[in-house]
Amino acid sequence: MKSILILLYDYYPTPSANTYCTDNIFNAFIEEGYELYIITTKSQLRQKSITSLEKKITIVRRFILIDYINRIAHILKYKLLKSFLLKIIRVLSSNKIDGYTGYYNSKSNFKKTYKLMKKKKIDKIISFSFPFATHQLAYNLKSRDKSIKWISYEFDPFAYNYTLNSQLLDARKKLEIETFIECDLIISTLGIINKNTQEDFRKEYLNKNIEFALPNLSIKEYARNKTYNAKIKMAYLGAFYEGIRTPKRLFDILNSKNIEDIEVHLYGDYNPSVYKDLLIPKNVHIHGKITKQQAHDVIVNSDILINFGNIMTNQFPSKMFEYMSYGKPILNFYYSLTKTEKIYIDKYKNILNLSNYSEDSRDLELLIEFCRKNKNYTIEASLLKERLSEYTSNVVVTNIIKQVKKYFEDI
Repeated sequence: MKSILILLYDYYPTPSANTYCTDNIFNAFIEEGYELYIITTKSQLRQKSITSLEKKITIVRRFILIDYINRIAHILKYKLLKSFLLKIIRVLSSNKIDGYTGYYNSKSNFKKTYKLMKKKKIDKIISFSFPFATHQLAYNLKSRDKSIKWISYEFDPFAYNYTLNSQLLDARKKLEIETFIECDLIISTLGIINKNTQEDFRKEYLNKNIEFALPNLSIKEYARNKTYNAKIKMAYLGAFYEGIRTPKRLFDILNSKNIEDIEVHLYGDYNPSVYKDLLIPKNVHIHGKITKQQAHDVIVNSDILINFGNIMTNQFPSKMFEYMSYGKPILNFYYSLTKTEKIYIDKYKNILNLSNYSEDSRDLELLIEFCRKNKNYTIEASLLKERLSEYTSNVVVTNIIKQVKKYFEDI
């Protein structure tokens, strides 16, 4: 049996972007006859340390104290206790370039993972980031055993990650170069490495890089418009993060005029710090976390889907591909549109882009016109496949697997 060690910070049941983006890739590996051992983190204390799934996937969950403290802190309602726990995290992670997630690359996790590789005779690794600590762990494992074949997969930028401390840019660049020179292949999300190519990164690193679109555009075949909405129903599914992703611009637009035929629903983890200085419009409804099936039902029964871009402008949000899968009209609030984003948007067509920096009063009329024009409208699956065929998950994953097999079986 061919086995691959997967280093992945979050995995089911944690509903992260990395979880959803890796799902199609892992299923393809299983179809190719690989067995996967996934080293991930515990999101709950009562989770089993080892879970074997029928489809030849073994999930090994590691308990990381600082990660668990962080998870607790972000769901606390008591501000003083939350503030105290966050201060502990800042102190404990002050020596880590990538913050508390750097503890994934601990001595304990290294020893346990290396022991597992020897026991199961695994000599292949794929490390998925974010965080970068997954690559650091892979680097340390390969340094111990040079016969290991290692592929790093970059969903998110690291050196030029604008959500991280800007004063540590040079340190991140140095670490990124030193780490990636040792891997056999770099697979990265289309466009995220563009900044690196402009900043004199060493060729030994850049020449290993192959870019692909995100592997989660699975065009959905479903009953369109299952319910008729009396009002125009808009929905956002996801989390907000203070200083990174905010609904402020949408709230400003909706507060400028009473729009009786539009209602907005926000689903996901509730973060009170995001809303503390915002005036929530009367037609905005804030819901909590929902299941994957509930999210599907919300999307199917909404008229317009909303995307709130974050400040990391050298990245295309995976949520946009998820939205495109359904053919729904999309209201996209952005900080900056990259060349790669414009390609996807131009092909999809039915998107209204509004800048988070804008204060233009005409945005209100653009929003109203877009919503009313697209009420109960969905792009047919056949037309979606025609427009986005080269970016669908089947095509992207097939090409990824070809490259992985080439390097794992030929080098």
